[in-house]
Amino acid sequence: MYPELMKRAASGVFLVAVGAFFLVHSFGYTMGTLSRMGPGYFPALMGGVLIVLGLVIGAHDVVRDADRAAVDARAFFFVCLSILAFAAGLAWFGAVPAILAAVMVSALARRRPDLLSALIAGAVVSLFSWLVFIIVLGLPMRTFRLPA
Repeated sequence: MYPELMKRAASGVFLVAVGAFFLVHSFGYTMGTLSRMGPGYFPALMGGVLIVLGLVIGAHDVVRDADRAAVDARAFFFVCLSILAFAAGLAWFGAVPAILAAVMVSALARRRPDLLSALIAGAVVSLFSWLVFIIVLGLPMRTFRLPA
């Protein structure tokens, strides 16, 4: 993608993220009605407007520059497959093998995949994720699991 397209797309994503933040946090307050607005009504309204505005900006730039920015089908396929590998691996084998599998499958998205560097990156990401999510945060995920 071209740098200018990336800047415009990033601005659209930023607006959607800010709008989603305000929209989600506005549900912690009472909404009220249109004639008697509660404290959550205006943030929800502005969050929705920011989301729509961000989507319009992002969609306009993507549609306008669609002929210039080609999508690599191989990369798209393997990145989607890596998400599925993580989901299936997490359910069947545990967190560390699932993360390692996701990194290894996503490495195949490159034209010339370097499996040794992918294996090293997968091991580092698995170790870091295990340390942060399971040890430090104490999330109830299985580290390793053998399917029965």
